[in-house]
Amino acid sequence: MKTDFEQSILLNGLSNDLKTFESKKLYRCPYCEKIHEWDDVNYNPEENTYTCPLCKNTFEESELEHINALEYFLDMFHNYKSLNYKEN
Repeated sequence: MKTDFEQSILLNGLSNDLKTFESKKLYRCPYCEKIHEWDDVNYNPEENTYTCPLCKNTFEESELEHINALEYFLDMFHNYKSLNYKEN
């Protein structure tokens, strides 16, 4: 059973994730499949390539998968479930 403090940390994390979604610039990396926010620093406009800020793989910009609200919430739910499963 989670303590109130642990639940507060979890809810704060979810809240921060939801704030990230407000920008609607979320994408899934074709290599690591993690969702991240677009970052111009990682984009090379001359070559139309993007470097994932998480796994550092570089690929064509067109390979990025734009994430909609449903996909984002499903990903959050699966991450939440996997964290709870590991704790039990």
